[in-house]
Amino acid sequence: MLNLLKDLQHEFGLTYMFISHDLSVVKFVSDRIMVMNKGQIEEIGQSDVIYSNPTREYTKQLIQAIPKTQLDDIRDRQARRLSVVE
Repeated sequence: MLNLLKDLQHEFGLTYMFISHDLSVVKFVSDRIMVMNKGQIEEIGQSDVIYSNPTREYTKQLIQAIPKTQLDDIRDRQARRLSVVE
């Protein structure tokens, strides 16, 4: 399902509001993300920037909770997808 959403997004230039507690899925689907904690915004920005250099402790903890293998898999899939799109 996520692959279909991503494909449609690229093919038709769609924008989604995708809400999830799973940051590994958010990373896969989103170009920009907003991290919220108890209804308050923690960070907003490009997903690559937030994942590589989170500024808020809450965001850092969420990212650290993602199993490393999931992050590696996501990075690999994104790299393959970008090479096909270009």
